[in-house]
Amino acid sequence: DPRGQPWYLASGQGMGATLTLVDQKNAYTLADRATYLAQRRVLESAVLLQGDPRLLNVYHVMPVNPARFPGVHINAAGGKAFADFMVGPAAQRIIGGFGKEQYGQPLFFPDADRERSASAPSVRSSRQEAAVNTERSASGPNVRSSRQEVVVNLGQLSP
Repeated sequence: DPRGQPWYLASGQGMGATLTLVDQKNAYTLADRATYLAQRRVLESAVLLQGDPRLLNVYHVMPVNPARFPGVHINAAGGKAFADFMVGPAAQRIIGGFGKEQYGQPLFFPDADRERSASAPSVRSSRQEAAVNTERSASGPNVRSSRQEVVVNLGQLSP
């Protein structure tokens, strides 16, 4: 657990604010592609690593089973219709094109037609690659990373 270490800083903020802090501190963090692309024109930091399967950030759509929540009004038919729409070809095309016009590349990657793992056989998803926002040069400070947390060797940033 890196908390309490002098090189570790938890931003306590959302991803947008964390990216701004990372940029100011010349630090590292894990960031989602959509937030990074939305902010990249105001950031000096660049993506260090992307596309690694360990950075996969999957979004799921799962209808709620009304039998598991007796006494709670659940629109099961509406939930199933929404889930079916999200994994259908029309929505997958929308997901695959979202952001292309504004950012030059999609913010999300459609994934509903991919094979599901044995641990989640009934889950359909859209795929979003995580981008690591990082230093401006290869000789930056000694850092580590954690989701929405900024990690930096503050001693190396002192004037």
